[in-house]
Amino acid sequence: MSGLREISLASDIDALQLLWDHTPFPYVTAYMSSADTQRMAQAILGHNSDDIRPFKASTWLDPLAPRYCVQCVIEDQQHFGETYWHREHNLPFVVVCPHHNLPLHVIYLSDRRIARRQGITKHPPKQDIGQSMNTHAANILAPAIAEISHKALVRRFRAHPREWLQQHRRKALHIGLIIEGSRISLHLFAELLREALGADFLRMGKLDFEPSTRAWPAALVRDANDASFSPSKHIMLKAFMEAVNNGAVQQPYPLAKLSIAKPFPSLDDELRERIFDAVRSVGISNSPMDIPTLLKQLGVWHLFLRHREKLPRTCLALKQLQGNPMQQRQWSLPF
Repeated sequence: MSGLREISLASDIDALQLLWDHTPFPYVTAYMSSADTQRMAQAILGHNSDDIRPFKASTWLDPLAPRYCVQCVIEDQQHFGETYWHREHNLPFVVVCPHHNLPLHVIYLSDRRIARRQGITKHPPKQDIGQSMNTHAANILAPAIAEISHKALVRRFRAHPREWLQQHRRKALHIGLIIEGSRISLHLFAELLREALGADFLRMGKLDFEPSTRAWPAALVRDANDASFSPSKHIMLKAFMEAVNNGAVQQPYPLAKLSIAKPFPSLDDELRERIFDAVRSVGISNSPMDIPTLLKQLGVWHLFLRHREKLPRTCLALKQLQGNPMQQRQWSLPF
């Protein structure tokens, strides 16, 4: 980034325009306040390395860079007579083209070749280099991630980070992914997101987490929480909630309808009946299923763990459904 002013002088393009239109800067600052965005821009143009650490930390190199879309290569050649590397193809977690919805191609770099990336990207992309990212692109959220990332790259509006968190929380409450005042539902929310995206996919961008801890998805929808400006986290969260809202990701029923605000005897009866209803809906089968899986599907796993001593009828129902003491049980209906 220290060469922007030099490039500006050589190209007769304003350095600030170069920063916004030819670098990942808009993406990195998409969830920052206007003041913080301006401060970082000034630091980058002024070569202040201490203030641009978030910019450097946002880069996501091996194994998913550099990436390109084969169709974009063809169209660029037709329209401009040459090809070039697109910013929107090389953002974190983007594995499909936001314009053509095609799996990107990637040049995998070994540890020894990461230092040579600059030499590789000096040359324009070609159709016959790299490998297709079909495996990663199969993720059901990949198109949404690419689209939201592209919007973050071109968006110039800046809101205070707290406003983004409030927006995420309202959305999660509206579609029933969390319950007001329930820490249990926050844990479930994080588990659902991790399951939808896949731990391996998250791990590539260093965003994997243990749901039992203070996971970052729960932090982004928790009330009165410190703001985060990490664009990848916001985008993963938005893509997941859109997928649930559109039905692309199945929401376990009835996550937001079982509240511990009611008396425990009533809660015990309701939960017992819901367990029986869930088993009936699946049918009598010899297929193995374990109790944690059933309770997670019902959205009450953490509730049960925390309050099972107050749910005797539920505990008895689960014992009835256990075919043996092993983790995998044979299900039947003894009632």
